Amino acid sequence: MTTYEQLVTTPDAWLDALLGYLGVDLSARQRRRLISARDFAVKRENPSAHVRQVQPGDHARKLRPETIAWLDAKFAEVLDWYAGRAATAA
Repeated sequence: MTTYEQLVTTPDAWLDALLGYLGVDLSARQRRRLISARDFAVKRENPSAHVRQVQPGDHARKLRPETIAWLDAKFAEVLDWYAGRAATAA
């Protein structure tokens, strides 16, 4: 199990886990190229860009608490499933 948060905050560890799962061995050079090919750094937010803001949890800054509570309730079953999967994968 992997998450968006892992991908953007710890890309090295994320790649190691993915490669381990796939059983793929890469040279150090190949690994560096993959990591450097996608830099998630965003200097400032651009609402019209595909990568607008790479900040896990940024929704808490943008959404009202009642909206977050509604979304949590609406998607509770899915969120619980992913939380369980993430816990067993750790």
